[in-house]
Amino acid sequence: MKNIMNSSMKWKKIINRTFPKKHGAWSIFFISIFTGTLCSKNFKLLPFLLLFLSSFFAFLMRENISLFLKLRKGDERRKEIFEISFIYLIIILLTFSFLLIIYKYYLLIFIALLALLITLISFYFSINRQELSVPSEIFGILGLSLLLPSFYYISKGVIDRDGIFLFIFTFLFFSGSVFHVRYLVRNKNILSEKFSVRLRVGKVSLLYHTLFLLFSLYFSYRGFLPYLSFISVLPTFFKSYFFVLRKFDRPLSLKRIGITELILSIIFAIFIVFAYLRDNRKLI
Repeated sequence: MKNIMNSSMKWKKIINRTFPKKHGAWSIFFISIFTGTLCSKNFKLLPFLLLFLSSFFAFLMRENISLFLKLRKGDERRKEIFEISFIYLIIILLTFSFLLIIYKYYLLIFIALLALLITLISFYFSINRQELSVPSEIFGILGLSLLLPSFYYISKGVIDRDGIFLFIFTFLFFSGSVFHVRYLVRNKNILSEKFSVRLRVGKVSLLYHTLFLLFSLYFSYRGFLPYLSFISVLPTFFKSYFFVLRKFDRPLSLKRIGITELILSIIFAIFIVFAYLRDNRKLI
């Protein structure tokens, strides 16, 4: 009994030390799953649970390996990460195999290989201490956004035109946070400067969100997205201009920035799901 308790405490300690605490990544993880499943207008419980488990432990394993690559050889956490990652790998292989063998979701193989390629690129950035660069963050978002077409596929049984454009639209939405957050975090003292200085620094964020709004209007008008899809972009669009136009007395806390991004991501997901559920387009 004592050995069991010690073993349980050991694994609990390992999980606590290696569990990723990236709130932004978890936000993309869950919103991609939520959006892909609900916008498919279908739901299959067992395939959903299997893919969720596979995706969840794949994400944990990816983050653990990324940490492993940055640790020194003598760090005791390297052994812990190796042990827990091996368990994650077994769970991933079992759940993923069920999806292929029982439900024959063979397209998941292609998505998984694409996700693996993106993960290897992310590892390259981690090894070279460039994980906070714009390309690294964009690749990270792309990898997590692949959860959306994955869950859309297992729910609907196919990735149609709606699924493809929904994936592109959601990926572009999440990518905008890279430029906005970099403006707020990397240029903390700039927020109290005069407007011309703030505009010069924040112009990339403003340009991106303006182009994204125009993109959503065009694709909504052409029928590539549900007619009301552009509404989901408006809160984030106004946010990007608000934080450049308004002068702040002191730098914003990371907690406030994170909460704002989370709330706006949830609002986006609610609006886009509503637009798809109310959609009555006839796809060609």
